[in-house]
Amino acid sequence: ILKVIIISGVFVLFSAVVEGVVKQNFFLRFAGGEERRVIESLGTEILRDGKYRVRGIFENPLTLTHYLIMYIPFVLIAGFYFRWRLFSILLLFLSLLSVIFTWSRSGLLLMILVLGVFAVSRIRDRIVRVLVVLVITLFSVSVFFVSDQPLSADFFESYARKAQLVNGILAIADRPILGYGVSNQIGEVIYGKSLMGRDALLMWESNATTTDNRYLTIALESGLPSLGLFVAAVLLVLRKGLKGSRRWGGEQQGERNLMVCFLLSAFASLVLMSIISIYTFHPFFYIVLGLILGTATGGAESGNRFEKARPWAVGA
Repeated sequence: ILKVIIISGVFVLFSAVVEGVVKQNFFLRFAGGEERRVIESLGTEILRDGKYRVRGIFENPLTLTHYLIMYIPFVLIAGFYFRWRLFSILLLFLSLLSVIFTWSRSGLLLMILVLGVFAVSRIRDRIVRVLVVLVITLFSVSVFFVSDQPLSADFFESYARKAQLVNGILAIADRPILGYGVSNQIGEVIYGKSLMGRDALLMWESNATTTDNRYLTIALESGLPSLGLFVAAVLLVLRKGLKGSRRWGGEQQGERNLMVCFLLSAFASLVLMSIISIYTFHPFFYIVLGLILGTATGGAESGNRFEKARPWAVGA
């Protein structure tokens, strides 16, 4: 399973880098259904202050960013677990280029944090660990203030997301239990709320086609109980993974590093769900949750003989 994920990512990285160089996407003509609707709403070229934003095989630059940040921990696995060190370095370089070509500040920050947390998890000396954390923090803050800022689009994007959240909460208050149903009209519900009520924020009609927050989308479509169940289920899986990573050590350090990578991939995905609601990446997210749960369960059942229970190796 891990090898399939790692190797299939090569095609995604290659297509993103090529698009970033030639400034043209060769996959738009093959899109259909929901992807076609999203692409038409965004346009065939997505620019940020004149800078071309790549989307690779996906319909949106943020969807590509989401995939890349979830994929990077698997690049680390290729290096330390399968010993594909040169291949891993190449993939890491292509991943960095791809994230840069998306012009996503959130993506670049999360990439730094994912790599930094993984590095810290492998350092045993507490003083060195603290120093590394300080360097990562300072570097992340620098990236936040230097990369793609100030951009004229930032104000409108930030306001649109804030308006969606404020108006979405008002809409949830009207139907908190069952929501409005699963459909493509949730953006219109939020937009309609902006036209009434003194507490609502005004929105552009173009914002009626999107909802840039997965948690908000779940609550609007299915109600607060469904959102609570989703969050609870994910947290239970992550908790089980964290307990497993703390239990393993010594000869099982490799398995512990695997679990750290799985957890980083899942955590990064959860963070990005707060700024994007497109469901293209969801299968990958649930595969990662399955790897966390399977690895933790396998490790608990086999104890010190962990090598006999490696759920990620199925079909590898």
